[in-house]
Amino acid sequence: MMRRSFLAVAASAGLSACLTTDDIQHAHPSSGLMAAFEAPYDRVRASTLSILGRLGVTIESVEEFSDGTRILVANGMTGFSWGEVGRVIVERRPTTPIPVRVLWVKRYQRQLTGTSQAEFAQQLYRGISDDLGGF
Repeated sequence: MMRRSFLAVAASAGLSACLTTDDIQHAHPSSGLMAAFEAPYDRVRASTLSILGRLGVTIESVEEFSDGTRILVANGMTGFSWGEVGRVIVERRPTTPIPVRVLWVKRYQRQLTGTSQAEFAQQLYRGISDDLGGF
């Protein structure tokens, strides 16, 4: 009985250390990785949203600001991972290139499995690049 109680307390303590999109939405805008695309802002924004949908992440919010779009995303838990949360910023610029910034973190910092920031950004950037092929 004592062991079960200890495990329940340890599990709940571990879960309370999990990150959410609320935790990363206010990180510095330049946090994470960046790639720039030679296409108009509206086209890069639309492509980014489309590719995020194809990657199977949950888009939790899309907010427009005068300097761009902030997209909060999440990847749910699986049998092998606590999941990940992320923020994608498409910067509004009057001319190209248009920067797209990705901040992607594992919900539980000690987890060994899951998608790394570099892997997620590479998938997103490759998808955007392919989608914008004519630009």
